[in-house]
Amino acid sequence: MLTNLRKMSKISAAKIVSQNSHVVAGKLKVTEHFFDVPKDYSKPDGGTIRVFARSVQKNEIPIVPESTKDKDQLPW
Repeated sequence: MLTNLRKMSKISAAKIVSQNSHVVAGKLKVTEHFFDVPKDYSKPDGGTIRVFARSVQKNEIPIVPESTKDKDQLPW
């Protein structure tokens, strides 16, 4: 068991290749992540694969400022 823990402590972190964010419907911030990880953690020199992940969080900055939301809208 201790040997496995020692081996795991030598595993390097994934390498972030890119991160791109965009706002969806003015309410959600979507970030797409690409990073490289080893194909086999027990053989880190055996090549890598690129992994995709997506994270979503509430957009804290509204697209439409609060001051324009409260104004009366014309019917046309």
